[in-house]
Amino acid sequence: MSKLSKLFRGIGGFIKRRPLVSLLIFVFILIAGTAASYELMHYTSNPEFCKKCHPNEGVGPLAEYYTWSSNVHAANGIECLDCHSSAPGAWGYMKAKMGGLYDLFAELLMSKEAKLEKLSRFEGYPEESATLVNQNVCLHCHSDQVNLNNRKNHFMSFAGVTMRQIDKVENPEFRKIFGLRDILREPTSYGSDPNHSLHVTDNGVLCADCHVKVSHSGSYYSTIDMQTCFDCHEVKRGEGKHPAENDDCFKCHATQVSIQAGVAAESFGVQGVEWEMSDLSCLDCHTDAFDRPSRESCENCHDEGYADIKDMFQETFDEQLAQADAFWSGQVKNRRTFPRAKQELFNSYEDLLNILKKDGSRGIHNSGYADKIFEHLNMLEEEFNAGHVVQENTVEADN
Repeated sequence: MSKLSKLFRGIGGFIKRRPLVSLLIFVFILIAGTAASYELMHYTSNPEFCKKCHPNEGVGPLAEYYTWSSNVHAANGIECLDCHSSAPGAWGYMKAKMGGLYDLFAELLMSKEAKLEKLSRFEGYPEESATLVNQNVCLHCHSDQVNLNNRKNHFMSFAGVTMRQIDKVENPEFRKIFGLRDILREPTSYGSDPNHSLHVTDNGVLCADCHVKVSHSGSYYSTIDMQTCFDCHEVKRGEGKHPAENDDCFKCHATQVSIQAGVAAESFGVQGVEWEMSDLSCLDCHTDAFDRPSRESCENCHDEGYADIKDMFQETFDEQLAQADAFWSGQVKNRRTFPRAKQELFNSYEDLLNILKKDGSRGIHNSGYADKIFEHLNMLEEEFNAGHVVQENTVEADN
């Protein structure tokens, strides 16, 4: 008789003699094994674990952890497996974990050169990138209707246990915490407005077609290269469609138009004045879509002293923006812990700050209105800090 057979016979005999003890041992092993599996799954889902195989700094292949860590998604608690899966929910998570086994295989058996070559397929290629982050995953957080459909059609947890932030997301509540809009129903309050519903719903454009490096550009917000828009529109014209013309600036650059009109922050209570040069068109200062006016372009219409005034306006704007940005960056990672009223106040602060940032002119499109927005930001900061004092005093009183 083999040693293995003797072992099984011994175990069988023990079970017959001590059935209750055997049952308790089995239950203990089951619970311990389940807990160990849970902890292992949790550990290998953490971005810090992903960093072991993507350790580089900078931008590009193998620097995915580094670029993610400086991005808006990281600041708001969105981690690697929240996005890199085929679908929200428990099954999407399990499929992502099974896909991770291939990554483990690549780390153990592939050379660094081979890994770089493979990862380079996704660097700036929308079709490949769309296989790593499913469209439905993006819209789960950024659209109420898609979020509702996903929660109806997918099991979001195992027995109430969720492993990812995305599987806890319920809109519109989640959006309100972070000051997000429903991109398929609401226009943006700052930056270019691409009309997501027209692109995604009506024309089947994928998120990755425009936002190919949304979390891995190396910056907090990922910007879209305008040439990408122009190239796609050219293709669509060849198909007999009629997208916005390349020189139809107002079609997309709504923030710049509303800033010049002095109404960009009207919904936040910031009343303004119209730009003193509002009768100019974009092409009076911008020679083409990619040109930013310089001192020389100003002096083509104005005397030399005007360029000095322009520089002074922009330097003052930069100083004020740096101050506002310092307050915002010092609080943004704590946003979830704020009471709802403070969240709303902070989200308004963020929206106003983004209006100034996304305008892109460093105050030149309407310097007087920019000053009024900065004044309002200062008021919101004082109100926010006053709220902290009240909260702290309350805690001390309770103690």
